[in-house]
Amino acid sequence: MTKYAVKKSDLSAEAFIAPDRVSPTGWASSSRELETAWIKQHGHEYRGKWIALEEDHLIAFADTLKELLANLNTGTERKKAPFIQHLLSEQKQSC
Repeated sequence: MTKYAVKKSDLSAEAFIAPDRVSPTGWASSSRELETAWIKQHGHEYRGKWIALEEDHLIAFADTLKELLANLNTGTERKKAPFIQHLLSEQKQSC
C-alpha cells in the first residue's frame, strides 16, 4: 500500500472548488429558494464573480474563490453556511 503525504494547504476549500470544476446543477433546493430568487433577480449584476448569499442578502462577492472565502472568514457566526456560487460570465455568441 502506497501512502501519500497530504499537506494541510491542500485541504482548503479552494483546492476542491475551482471555477473549472464547478458546473450548474439545474435544480434548486427548497431550502435555498431565497438564494435562487436573488440570483434570478440580481445575478446579471455580478457575472463572472463569486458570490455568497445568506437567504436573500448578498454578504460578499469577489473575483476569485480565495478572495471570497477570505472575506467570509471574519468570525461572524451564521445560522447556516452561506450559499456560494460562481456566476458565469455572459458568453459571446459567434456570428
